[in-house]
Amino acid sequence: MSGDRLFTEQELKEMTRHEYDELYEILKGDGRCTQVLKTYESLNQAVLDIYLNFLGTVLGYVQEKKGLEGFREAALRFGNVMWKGWFSQVHNTGRRMQSWKEEPYRSHYKKAIKDFAAFMRAQAGRAMKLVEEDDKKVTFTVDPCGSGGMFRRAGKYRPPYNWPVTREPHPLTFGRADFPYYCQHCALFHYQMPIEWAGTIWPVMRPGERDEDPCIMEFYKDPRDIPEEYFAMVGKRKPA
Repeated sequence: MSGDRLFTEQELKEMTRHEYDELYEILKGDGRCTQVLKTYESLNQAVLDIYLNFLGTVLGYVQEKKGLEGFREAALRFGNVMWKGWFSQVHNTGRRMQSWKEEPYRSHYKKAIKDFAAFMRAQAGRAMKLVEEDDKKVTFTVDPCGSGGMFRRAGKYRPPYNWPVTREPHPLTFGRADFPYYCQHCALFHYQMPIEWAGTIWPVMRPGERDEDPCIMEFYKDPRDIPEEYFAMVGKRKPA
C-alpha cells in the first residue's frame, strides 16, 4: 500500500456497509427481532422522507417567491448555525484544512471521512455504492444521494410537483443551466462557505448531469491538490 493511503481495502469496503445490514446479520435466525428491526427501519425511512420532502417543498416555495437570492438567504440561516458548528468540530485541528499526509491531521481526517460516510449511509440508505482511494483523494459514489439525487429520481422537478429549476448558470448551480434548485445547497455548504471559513472545499461535490447519474464526492488529502476549476465554478478563487 502506498504511504499516501489512509485506508485499507477492507476499511473502504466497510464504509459502504449499512448498519442495518450488520444488525440483520447479528440477528439472523431470530425471526421476532428481525421483524421488529424491519419495522423500525421502515418507520425511520418514512420519517426521514417526510422531513426531506417538507424541507424541499419549503425551500422551493422560497425560491419561487424570493428568487435565487431568497433561497441563498434561507439556506444561510441554517448554514451559519448548524453547518458551521459541525464543520468547525470536524476540522478542529488547530490550523484547519492542512495536508492529510501529516499527523495529527492524518488521523483526524481519516475519522472525518468515516463520519461523513456514516452520515451518508443514514441519509441515503444503501446508496453508498463505492468508496475508493488514490494517492490524492478518497471518492464516494452515492447512487442516488439521499436528498437531492433522490428528489430527481422521484420526479420532483416534473408534474405534478414542479419544483423549481434554476434556468440560468449561476455560482449556486456550479455554472450549469437548468439545475435542480435543491442541489444548490451543495455549492453553498460544501464550496462557498468552507472556502470563506477555511480557504478550501470540503468535500468536492459533483452532482450528476442527469437524473439517473450518481453523486460523486471527493475528499482531497491535501487542499492544494483541489483543481482551480472547482473554485471558479462557484464564483471563488483558489487561495494562494
